[in-house]
Amino acid sequence: MNIVVIIGNITASPDMRFTPNGVKVATFSVAVDRPYTNADGSRDTDFLRVVAFGKLAENIEKYTEKGSKIAVTGRIETRSYTDKQGVKRQVWEIVADRVKFLTWKKQEEVSYQYPTIEQRRTDDEFSNDDLPF
Repeated sequence: MNIVVIIGNITASPDMRFTPNGVKVATFSVAVDRPYTNADGSRDTDFLRVVAFGKLAENIEKYTEKGSKIAVTGRIETRSYTDKQGVKRQVWEIVADRVKFLTWKKQEEVSYQYPTIEQRRTDDEFSNDDLPF
């Protein structure tokens, strides 16, 4: 069984591209703290590469930014390639099946403000005297 669950912060804005078939792809790194402290008393952090496809990639681009906290479930996949210098490289990636946005991309200042309780009350509202109990 190949199931991965991580929670962490996106380290940079996702790298967006398209497959040859036109499917959107988001590639990004997630910083995940280890569950224990080291000899210095601090936590080490792993930077895990994540790939998402299609609508999930679109939502990641739309709703996340550097520092956004997310939960990812998926699977680990490996692939190898030869770099420009002719060195064979192997890459381990988490292919995301689901992403939960734990914090959202910072929005521009919202111009709409919810009315206060006093502003919502009207003359047509009933009082406690109108209640049958």
